[in-house]
Amino acid sequence: MKKLLALLMVLVMAASLLACTAPAPADGGAKTETEGEKEEAEPAKEEAEEAEPEAEEAEEEAEEEAEPADDGEKAESTGVTIDFMHDWPEYTAEFQKMADDFEAETGIHVEIQIITWDVLTKTLLNDFASGEVPDVACCWSNQMGAFNSLGAVYDLTSYMDENDSEWRNSLMKAGLDLGSIDGKVFAVPYRTTQTVIAYNKTIFDENGWTAPETLEQFEAMMDEMVEKGYTPLIAPGLPRGFQLSAITSTFAEQNLMEEGTLKKPEYLNGHYTEIGWAYAKAGEKMRDWISKGYIVDNATSLEREEATALFYKQDGLMSFLNNNELRDVEDGTAEAGFEVGFFSFPVPEGMENFLYNFGVDAFMVYSGTEHPDESAAWLKYITSDAVQQKFGNDTKSIMGNVNCVYDDPLQNQLAEIFSKASSYRINYDYNTGSMGDNMGEALVEFLTDDSITADDYGATIQQLREDALAEAEAEED
Repeated sequence: MKKLLALLMVLVMAASLLACTAPAPADGGAKTETEGEKEEAEPAKEEAEEAEPEAEEAEEEAEEEAEPADDGEKAESTGVTIDFMHDWPEYTAEFQKMADDFEAETGIHVEIQIITWDVLTKTLLNDFASGEVPDVACCWSNQMGAFNSLGAVYDLTSYMDENDSEWRNSLMKAGLDLGSIDGKVFAVPYRTTQTVIAYNKTIFDENGWTAPETLEQFEAMMDEMVEKGYTPLIAPGLPRGFQLSAITSTFAEQNLMEEGTLKKPEYLNGHYTEIGWAYAKAGEKMRDWISKGYIVDNATSLEREEATALFYKQDGLMSFLNNNELRDVEDGTAEAGFEVGFFSFPVPEGMENFLYNFGVDAFMVYSGTEHPDESAAWLKYITSDAVQQKFGNDTKSIMGNVNCVYDDPLQNQLAEIFSKASSYRINYDYNTGSMGDNMGEALVEFLTDDSITADDYGATIQQLREDALAEAEAEED
């Protein structure tokens, strides 16, 4: 119970701000307060505030809005009801339609419970404590480390591996990786989110530039842009380092990948703390990028909305943002009169392509369920090709199913980016407190104070990790 209360405090604080893997109910990703994730917070809050007042009305109108299930032959009832919880009130009708069609096909009844994203983590932890948990519940994949340490999630690996891994192979690898612990799958990716680079394709084409495949190509291209008088990259630094912090952490993880640490289990559960050297090197690179003019001036004091406005005004050729801003980006660039494209942050030549800050809106099965087979069948259904395809097209989401081909070409471009990369995001199994905020603030101090050396910055980041781990271990004792 002591451990549960500790997790409750940090996860509730994190959920109030923030995965994927941005707008949580409509376009969200993983929402925790680990490093570099705050780019998903503000739009999520705005959209949730809009959605919550409509939740009750949406539930009342669900039956009217949902199309009836196929009037053809229906499966005989199995007498089994599984409880299902999701956090998208605005998609009440869509999920009710899925449940009705699933029952008609299998005879399994799905009873739906709807909450909002801002109370998701608190609700789950309270349910874990009481033992009254839905059979299938929405979650964020990067919570699996903490939830698994409580013994609250069901191991779905055997279902993933049935029929020559048919289900596993239909899902995005990076999404599965994020919801897995020690090779066991605990969270099924529903839809995904990731920070990507949007670029002005019109100006790129005019200058013969193409999306870079390696970090070396990226830097060479930005050198050419600076020589021609362009500002290459717009990345907001508010609040607490924001996207600048995400880029710096990306550099650090590339260092850790090269050194061989990034895939170690002790790193992926947050227990590896020897990271100071990697962040010192990353800090040096960030300062170098700023000094070379790769990043827009005053980035540390730039907010998301200001950064987006600069991109639309074509004051910078690329913008570091989240894919769940797709609808707004398409509208903004169309109004500005240029074509947009996307690419993932490049890795050094010869390195495995992986995504930093990849987030997943997922579903888990409760470890105490009396209906694991039926719960797995329901998850297979809502992540099936046809169901995912329709939901993705309707919401401009990048779904967890790799077989989706979207009506929007940019969605397909983003899906291809995600499906070709791995994810090694940390699944902390302990209370990290305000570590994420403090890491971002340490970067801003480093970038705005020349007296702070890169080694000083790296040592600060390592100390923050060590302090968070030590505090968690003390609480367990």
